Amino acid sequence: MSKYCLKNSYYRNFSFTGCQIKLQRRGIGALSSTFYIPTFLFAIFSMISFLIHPQAIPGRIGLTVTLFLISSNVYASVNAPSTRGFSYIEVWIIGSQIPIAFAIFEYGCILAAMKIWNHSGDNTKCIDLYSFIITTIFYATFNAYYWLTLLK
Repeated sequence: MSKYCLKNSYYRNFSFTGCQIKLQRRGIGALSSTFYIPTFLFAIFSMISFLIHPQAIPGRIGLTVTLFLISSNVYASVNAPSTRGFSYIEVWIIGSQIPIAFAIFEYGCILAAMKIWNHSGDNTKCIDLYSFIITTIFYATFNAYYWLTLLK
């Protein structure tokens, strides 16, 4: 080769190396039957606890505490990278556990009121009704916002 070819080929070298990776989300189908539907039902069942009479202490507190523990266990069983940070899964589990935790807290307040003021528990139906309405409105609003944001 001549000096001229070597000299000009230096300026015409357009070689490169690269890699293209296409990532695609599988959708929510894999999580819906093992995560979203069960935790949704747990939150709904916790709202049913407002309909149980306050005198049925083992039934009402047993239901809500069991639902809270099962919901936490379902979250722990989700296979996801530990370094993913705060994601939609965490938002969902917090939003689904708020009604359950609120039911536990509300029932604790009812038991305290029954003990302090010696109520029979019949006067607490109004508190249960308001708690049921507030929880239902919160959870419906949370679900609407969550799914509209997720599916955007």
